[in-house]
Amino acid sequence: NYYEEKSTAWRFVYYILTNYSGFIEDYNYYNNLICLQFKNLETNQTFPEKIENTTGSAAWASDNKTVFYTQQNPKTLRSEKIFRHVLGTDPSLDEEVYCEKEEAFSTYVYRTKSDKYIIIGSQSTVSTEYRILKADNPSGDFKLFQPRERDLEYNIAHYNGFFYILTNKDKATNFKLMKTSSKKTLKENWVDVIPHRADVLLEDISIFKEFLVIEERNNGLNKIRILRWDNSEDFYLPFEEEAYAAGVYYNPEFDTNVIRYGYNSMTTPSSVIDFNMKFKIILFTISSILFSSCFKDVNNDPTRTTDAGVGQILPGLEAQSARNLGSIGARVTGCVIQQFVGLNNQPAGYTTYEIDEVTLNEFWRT
Repeated sequence: NYYEEKSTAWRFVYYILTNYSGFIEDYNYYNNLICLQFKNLETNQTFPEKIENTTGSAAWASDNKTVFYTQQNPKTLRSEKIFRHVLGTDPSLDEEVYCEKEEAFSTYVYRTKSDKYIIIGSQSTVSTEYRILKADNPSGDFKLFQPRERDLEYNIAHYNGFFYILTNKDKATNFKLMKTSSKKTLKENWVDVIPHRADVLLEDISIFKEFLVIEERNNGLNKIRILRWDNSEDFYLPFEEEAYAAGVYYNPEFDTNVIRYGYNSMTTPSSVIDFNMKFKIILFTISSILFSSCFKDVNNDPTRTTDAGVGQILPGLEAQSARNLGSIGARVTGCVIQQFVGLNNQPAGYTTYEIDEVTLNEFWRT
């Protein structure tokens, strides 16, 4: 198996190799042994060093040569140590920068979406703790964000000199959003951004350059709320069905107006949707139903799935890697590229639009 993650300047990449043949007698199951290796994307050179017994989790520093990775206990498989590695050096000389000694906690490392910080997290069932280091100072020491306390849970995201904190602090059982300066991170400096609400569960947030995306649950239903940082807009994605499930996907890009989320219901197949937050328009939908091998022509009935070829529906995409569009996705994308026209072919709740394929290319860039 293969997985890769690029450095901040996309010059280097680390990739992981997994091996399920390592049997652990004490626990009677197979160990997922993960090896990290590195490659120069400019020269196609693979570095000689291999880092064994990792979780596969790693984070690049801004110098594009320092990487932090997580190592697991070879017997319990608990993620317990974070190491610092410099490309081209012997992994046996890697510096251990953190060891999680409490067995109830596991540790991990990641780079913030803003690319400004490397974060070491420790987590148990009822408590979390983080350490931070500026990504442009990879040889520095990690700073404790807020010491762990039983029943204090918090997650952090960085944006524009502040850390945004999703937390249950102050008995916020449904969680709330707070923020603090990157220079004053202890909990006494945290201030409310979205206060606790008794009827709304705040599940997660996603940080973008122009937008803050909030995942909520109210009356048992998922809601995706989108706010501009300048407070000029605040809206929810319009889910029209009475019962459904929706959630934000992994969105690694910071400087983009496009958010990817998942959606399904009793009448809509499980789908992955790209939504442009600036123009309030769906770019494309990929459904989990396999598309048929034969396509005919575009129909103008918004209640029926189109017979148009996937090459027509998804211009600029790798059609062979896509799956069939559900009827809503086919209609919306068809409207975008003017295969369908007229208000009746546009989904309720979305902005009316007319667009040509040249402008569509601009949507993908923005």
